[in-house]
Amino acid sequence: MTIKLFFFDLEGTIFSSSERILKGGKIAEFTNLWSLLMHELGADAVREEKLNLQKWENGEYHSYLDWARESAGVLKKYGLDKDKYLKVTETIPYNEGVRELLAELNRRDIRSAVISGGFANHARKAQRELHITHSFAAIDLLWDEVGKLDYWNILPSDYEGKIDFVRLLEREYNLSLEKCAFVGDEKNDVFIAREVGLSFAYNAPEELKEAADHAIEDLAEISAHL
Repeated sequence: MTIKLFFFDLEGTIFSSSERILKGGKIAEFTNLWSLLMHELGADAVREEKLNLQKWENGEYHSYLDWARESAGVLKKYGLDKDKYLKVTETIPYNEGVRELLAELNRRDIRSAVISGGFANHARKAQRELHITHSFAAIDLLWDEVGKLDYWNILPSDYEGKIDFVRLLEREYNLSLEKCAFVGDEKNDVFIAREVGLSFAYNAPEELKEAADHAIEDLAEISAHL
């Protein structure tokens, strides 16, 4: 199989979801930047985020866009600014092996793309530093003239929406899905893992392992399948 286009999830796949030390010295593990930002903003922001997540689990939102819009509003309500955002994101390391994998893809002239339900600002950091070809992420934070969160742009690039962005690039490059690969780490990646020609479940739950072609614990394992 000749892979021409490789898709990545962002949080937990490119960036680590390892332990973080919070205010007051408390240690907790997070799977996404949302939670880290909410904890940085304080207990009331954390409480509102938990309520929104419960509403999502209960099916009270019409779509991911509705959940993201309300959660972005919580970030603004509790005063997120650009400096605080950058401070938090700089604490999140890359997963081991991701730099080497992207370098190998670039050497082989295999184009790459991030498709994430996370933050566009965070995805662009990875895109710039790892030379990723394309980036689609759900939440693009927009700052005012003094660096306060002012507004946001939201794309439907999570869950079922991920495959829509795969098909967009498939059409633009005139490729079949058989020549596309993907690696992700969570159940929201099942939809894309089922569609592409080669997929990897990275330290993932059973739902994604069952949908993917390969379950891996080390990103270095991917090279052997390309």
